[in-house]
Amino acid sequence: MTDDERKKIKASRKQGSKRLSEYIDDFFDEIREEIRSITPNWFYNNPAFFREEQDFDEPEKGCLCPLVDLQDLGDSYLLIASLPGVKYKQTIKLEADRRSLTIRAQIRNPVVIRNFGSLSHSYRTCDTFYRHLYLPDIDPESIKVEFIEGVLELHIQKKRTKRRIPIT
Repeated sequence: MTDDERKKIKASRKQGSKRLSEYIDDFFDEIREEIRSITPNWFYNNPAFFREEQDFDEPEKGCLCPLVDLQDLGDSYLLIASLPGVKYKQTIKLEADRRSLTIRAQIRNPVVIRNFGSLSHSYRTCDTFYRHLYLPDIDPESIKVEFIEGVLELHIQKKRTKRRIPIT
């Protein structure tokens, strides 16, 4: 390839051609629009299912997001969160109000010292899990929590919005 050909390629790149990242962004924008076109509007307007912008407190940079299984059992939710490496329930913080639940947990591993002849190397690790979930009409007072070997299980009662009123 000659210098003139290289200059032509560089010039064409500067004039109108896109970078690979721009093509990828366009591709995912098309997919997002296609999904929106086949998904009912209530899905995107209901904060329990989808939230484009997050209006909760920003978690610390570099937080891990725990894997969560959520089941709707009719009158309650069953939430199972995997917190690998978390050993003590005292390092877990749960916050709940009537529309959301926040899980924070810390992993603190002990100091590890390795000797390499006359050199010593020591390190410790500390990570944080953070997850914020929108759950419509929950009763924060009735949440039952169980933690066994890195698995957090929550039974969350839904708040009753309808009730029967007897006529006297």
